Amino acid sequence: MATILVVDDSPFDRAYMVELLSIQEHSVFEASNGVEALAWLRRQHSDLVIIRIMLPATDGFEFVRKVRADPSTAAVPIIIVTPEHNKPEATTLAQFRGIADILLEPSTPGKILRVVESALRTAPYMTP
Repeated sequence: MATILVVDDSPFDRAYMVELLSIQEHSVFEASNGVEALAWLRRQHSDLVIIRIMLPATDGFEFVRKVRADPSTAAVPIIIVTPEHNKPEATTLAQFRGIADILLEPSTPGKILRVVESALRTAPYMTP
């Protein structure tokens, strides 16, 4: 079981992801924007963060930059969620900021679970 932070400004999309990951017995927490997510991540351990790129306040790009710049959070695996038209920017971010994977919207439940499990298997650490 992993601790996963889901960051999305859409309550519906966030609830969907939380439900899907909870079925897999992960402990799932939520944030509605990057500022909230950064505060949560600095207080809590997370095995994985799944974040939408386009967010109010601190977007996914800025969130990743701040997470990677902080030694206490730098190793946390991150999956970014983006629409197909943002794939080039997301791919660049993934290459230069060590993103575990990219989920293009829409993704099937099976695809989401495969990407999450792959990111968790390759994570540098997991909670005991």
